[in-house]
Amino acid sequence: MVRTLIVCFSLVSMTTSLFAEAKLVHAPDFVPGQVVHSETELNIEQTLTIAGMDVETTNETFIIMEETVKGVTSDGTVLNGEMKVMQSNIGLPGGQGVNFDSGDPDAEIQPGPLAETLKFMKALSGTKWVTTLDKKGLVVSQVYPDEFLSKVPEMFKSEVSGEQRKIDQKKMIDRLPGKAVAVGDKWERNEEANLGSGQKFYLVQEFTYDGPVEKGGQTFEKISYVTKSVDFDITGGLVPVEVKETDLKIGSSTATMLYDPSRKVVTEVDDKMQVVGTLTLIANGTELPSELDLTMHMKTKSTSSTK
Repeated sequence: MVRTLIVCFSLVSMTTSLFAEAKLVHAPDFVPGQVVHSETELNIEQTLTIAGMDVETTNETFIIMEETVKGVTSDGTVLNGEMKVMQSNIGLPGGQGVNFDSGDPDAEIQPGPLAETLKFMKALSGTKWVTTLDKKGLVVSQVYPDEFLSKVPEMFKSEVSGEQRKIDQKKMIDRLPGKAVAVGDKWERNEEANLGSGQKFYLVQEFTYDGPVEKGGQTFEKISYVTKSVDFDITGGLVPVEVKETDLKIGSSTATMLYDPSRKVVTEVDDKMQVVGTLTLIANGTELPSELDLTMHMKTKSTSSTK
């Protein structure tokens, strides 16, 4: 009898999980004094082979940002943001490299191929901004102080614009189905990944709702996804190279998102993707047949507390 009851309860549990539904919609609720703490880890390993010569680079970056809810009205929300930590370790060919740590913002920037990048990081260190959201939680504007913008190199100005913040947020929101889904439901999205300086990946991704999971004593809704295809281009003329043609493929892809039903937002992303293949670049009118092997691993996590 006991054995029968255990089997029955197990079947009920399995059936409940199998047919569970979750409404995965971006609909955050904010309260004055609420602090959203975000951490991002980015690891990149790239080998670009040009005319038979391997150019190997790496990038390990860690960022902490905080946004505090300044005010909430029927029209929307105002957030005061601040860059708390920025650390980066960039490896260059020949065993060379540069490091940046916002804990030492007065460190001298040496001339070299990454001088402008380091100037950008230095400008970002400790900077503050004001973000305005509408009543649906969508970004209306993001404003930086003039003294910050005057320090940002021209090639990076678009990356800190209010328009880019809107694009980044919309990309994350669009990953959600925007409706109730059952375990196993799938959906597909086309996405642009901004690599900086006008470089972009154009991705096709497939998402799957995996169901509720427990983590740290809290229940989240888990979404897994894979990148199915990729294309690459350079626009805007910020890099003195053109792309003639590409034949890039996804070598491997594994990624998950956690949706917090209490906050009604995605709070964690763990995305690892390898891109391999060939491309033909043009520099100073010369065609450069090239091969790419790029692995990108990005992890983000946000938590919320109230002062």
